[in-house]
Amino acid sequence: YYFYGPSFFFCVRFALHPFTLVKTRLQMQKTPGETVGELDKIKYRGTIDAFRKILRHEGATALYKGFGISTIGIISGQLYITTYELLRMRLMALKSIPGLDQLGDDKISFM
Repeated sequence: YYFYGPSFFFCVRFALHPFTLVKTRLQMQKTPGETVGELDKIKYRGTIDAFRKILRHEGATALYKGFGISTIGIISGQLYITTYELLRMRLMALKSIPGLDQLGDDKISFM
């Protein structure tokens, strides 16, 4: 699980990141009534138009802007799961030591 889970999530994020980027850019652009200056003009008329313009003007690598920082979520999630499993194993080992029976089931019921 420790290899396949993060690998799967990495592949899914890699495949879906361009769509997320386009969605974010469409949400962040001004509406027609809000245009003030040259920089605030509507850049994209829709999803397909956004993909075309990004590819034409910025290149294919622009579809993966911010991908590195979003990948940190996979790493942090893996660290969380690893920490949880290690803590759970340690507490279960403590429970099996004679004389430490005061750790009742209610104390480690989060497992």
